[in-house]
Amino acid sequence: MSDLYDASMSPLRAAHTYLAETDPLYRISLMAVPIAAAVAIVAGSAALAWPGVSPLPPPAIPAPQPQPPANPSPSEPAKPQALRDRANTDPAALGELQRQADAGNGEAQFYMGTLYDPTLPQIPFAKKDIPESFDWYRKSAEQGFAYGELTLAQSYQIGWGTAVDYAKAAQWFQKAAQQGLPLAQFNLGQMTARGLGVQKDCAVAKTWLSDAAALGNDEAARSLHSGSDGACQW
Repeated sequence: MSDLYDASMSPLRAAHTYLAETDPLYRISLMAVPIAAAVAIVAGSAALAWPGVSPLPPPAIPAPQPQPPANPSPSEPAKPQALRDRANTDPAALGELQRQADAGNGEAQFYMGTLYDPTLPQIPFAKKDIPESFDWYRKSAEQGFAYGELTLAQSYQIGWGTAVDYAKAAQWFQKAAQQGLPLAQFNLGQMTARGLGVQKDCAVAKTWLSDAAALGNDEAARSLHSGSDGACQW
């Protein structure tokens, strides 16, 4: 068991740690902790933003840090993640990342969000700012970048940088779920089982949980194995 998990971790922090260990994009982006603010702590332990949902399991072994990327060829633009990693000390890298983001690159916009995100201290940047971070995550989601959609959904889920809005959370979870992100499928299944932000539908909830479980989401598998979730019986 990793000692990174403790009772003070929000569900999003646990979720992103989980993603860091299971999803390649999160491993290479060093996202070992996520947005983690304005979340309820129930009975001394982290709980999801609706009643009756257990927190994600403790992470196993922290993901290894990636090797420094190779220098791109003169004709190949630098990757957004590599630019983000140099942005704090390299004005040219920050400028190029900003240029790509301003041009509508959803991945670059996502990494701009991580740069400003004050709950990501392992990504150094002098101008941490929640509204700026949220705005970049929103832009990334609007470009159809799956991890931007997931992060925006989680922001609406707990009210990070914005008001809690389950309808918008469900909307963005669905977009990310349709792109095959198991954590989005799991969250959408949970919300659908409870009628949070979407019409309650046990059959649809079970389908999303089954999709998430098939992609390796242990919480979804446990929910299905338990025979019920919320008021839904499987």
